Amino acid sequence: MSMEEAKRLVEEFLKEPEIRAYIEQSLSSAFAPRQQTEGRIERLYEEIVRLREGGERRWQELKEESDARWAEMQRKWQELKEESDARWAEMQRRWQELKEESDARWAEMQRRWQELKEESDARWAEMQRKWQEVLEQSDARWEEAQRKWQELKVESDNRWAAVQLEFKSVREELRRLNRRLDSMIGAIGARWGYAAEDSFRSGIRALLEEEMNVQVERFQAWDEEGMVFGRPDQVELDLVIYDGRVIIAEISASVSKADVFTFLRKIAFYEKKKGREVQRKMIIAPMIHPKAREAAERFGIEVYSYPTPEELEKGPQGLSLEE
Repeated sequence: MSMEEAKRLVEEFLKEPEIRAYIEQSLSSAFAPRQQTEGRIERLYEEIVRLREGGERRWQELKEESDARWAEMQRKWQELKEESDARWAEMQRRWQELKEESDARWAEMQRRWQELKEESDARWAEMQRKWQEVLEQSDARWEEAQRKWQELKVESDNRWAAVQLEFKSVREELRRLNRRLDSMIGAIGARWGYAAEDSFRSGIRALLEEEMNVQVERFQAWDEEGMVFGRPDQVELDLVIYDGRVIIAEISASVSKADVFTFLRKIAFYEKKKGREVQRKMIIAPMIHPKAREAAERFGIEVYSYPTPEELEKGPQGLSLEE
C-alpha cells in the first residue's frame, strides 16, 4: 500500500462519527486537553519572548563590547601599523644610507683596485721588459760561453792530441831504452854469471887438486835419447871424485825449480852412461829461487847459496842476532 492510499483510508475512517469518537477517547489518556495545551503554549511563547529579549539584550551588550574591543584592536593595530611603518621607513632610510655608503665604498674600492691593477700591470710590463733584457743578455752570454767553450775544447783536444803524441813518442823511446837496458843488463849478468861460474870452478878445481889432492874432472856426453832435455843435446856436468866416491856439483849464477829437475835428469843420465852411483849431489849458486830450494831439499840435493832472510836474522849456530 502506498502512502497516498493510506492517507485516503485514514480520512475515510475519520469521517465515521463512531470511529472518530473512539480515536478521541483513546488519545485523551495520552494527550492533554486543548485548553490546557493552549495555556502551556502561551506560557512557552512568553518564556521564549522573554528569553529572546534577554538574548537580544545580551547580544547587544556583547556586540557593543565586541565593537569596543574591535575598535580598541583597530586603534592598537593602527598604532602598531603606524609604528611599524615608521620603523620600516627608518629601516628603509638607514638601508638607503648604508647602500649609498656601501656603493661609495665599493666605488672607492673599484677605483683603488683599478689603480692597483694599472700599477701592477705597469710593474709586470716593466718586469717582463727587464726579464726579456736579462734573457737576451743571458742568451748572448750563453752563446759566448758556448763559443769560448768550443774554442777551449778544440784547443784542449789539440793539446791533448799533442800530449798523446808526445807521450806515445816518449813511451816508445822508453820502451827502446828499456829493451836496450834489459839487453845490456842481461848481457852484463850473463857475462858476469859465466865469469863468476868459471872463476869459482877454476878456484875450486885448483884448491881441491893442488891442496887436497882430489881428482876434479868435467863430464861431457851426447844425449841421443833426449833423456835430459827431451831432445838430443850435449850434457855437461862438473864432477868431483875423491877416493872412489862420486860427487856432482852444479855451479851456476842462478837456479830455478826447473833447473833442479834438469840437474836430477843429468845425474840419472850420468849414472846410466857410466854405470856408477853418485854419492853426493850439490848445487852452488849465489841466487836460487825458494821453490828450487824446496825441491832440492826434497830430493836430497845439498844447496850452497846466500842465506835466506830468516837465516840472516840468526847469527852463528842458528842463534838470533838479538840474543
